[in-house]
Amino acid sequence: MSQWLKPKALRPGDCIGIAAPASCFDEDSFQAAVQSVEKAGFRISMRDDIRARHRYLAGPDARRAEELNALLADPEICAIFFARGGYGTQRILPLLDVSPTKTHPKIVVGSSDLTVLHAYLHHHCRWVTFYGPMLSTHLGPKAPPVNWEWLLKICGERKPIGTLPAPGLIVIKPGRADGPLLGGCVALIQAGIKTIYEWPTAGGILFLEDRGIKLYALDRMLTHLKHAGLFRGVKGIALGSMVLSADEPRPDDLVPMLTEFFHDFPGPVLCGLPAGHCDPFLTLPLGVRVTLTTDPPCVTINESAVA
Repeated sequence: MSQWLKPKALRPGDCIGIAAPASCFDEDSFQAAVQSVEKAGFRISMRDDIRARHRYLAGPDARRAEELNALLADPEICAIFFARGGYGTQRILPLLDVSPTKTHPKIVVGSSDLTVLHAYLHHHCRWVTFYGPMLSTHLGPKAPPVNWEWLLKICGERKPIGTLPAPGLIVIKPGRADGPLLGGCVALIQAGIKTIYEWPTAGGILFLEDRGIKLYALDRMLTHLKHAGLFRGVKGIALGSMVLSADEPRPDDLVPMLTEFFHDFPGPVLCGLPAGHCDPFLTLPLGVRVTLTTDPPCVTINESAVA
């Protein structure tokens, strides 16, 4: 069973807090997503100044940190969703105070820039968290219904979900592995090395995804992770969306590059998990035990993510 603390299952009528700890966001897409959450039967709590702007950030560091601290400490808040990613969450981590609620985990759902918050909560609180959709990009009325349906399934069902619906997975390295699922956006995992939000990856199944990158830049980031020891002790690797930049001259070389890079990795490696900067986006529970197999290629969630 998981070594991490599990939050209570999400139920209609629960109060969901919304924060903007990173970049400012598009108002129309954000408001449409908020309305979708309300129509699903949930109450919403957010600050009046969530739409603040400070250069490329959703307000100054102090505002963003106070907002997140308040949601973490409020016993009425059952889950925390985020307006968008972008950049800025890592700036406020030293300002967070998790001591009032450390042993009372909440459902925390976010991706991309929120990778650093997942790592921070795992390191300081041992919470199960959820690598999932952001409001302004993945939960509006135009988003695939499976984004919201899978989020509710993962966060609401107190039983193992089983095999993820992920056809088309590509085997990079064959094998089988079991362990807690960890990880997130490659660039943010790299940025966390030697900081308070470095991922403790040994013994886990490492999930990696990213967007807007060229092959050489992805190669460089993966090489840095390898040299820094983040693959040491990792049981298996599940690669999610790897969205190359529009001007990448050799997009067809992605799988060959990954095959070459992971040729000496001792465990199995799969590519193409529908999670990350993509639609559909299947929410992944971080900290729960999963099995990664390549014959057939699949990822199976072995325990409930909620209590």
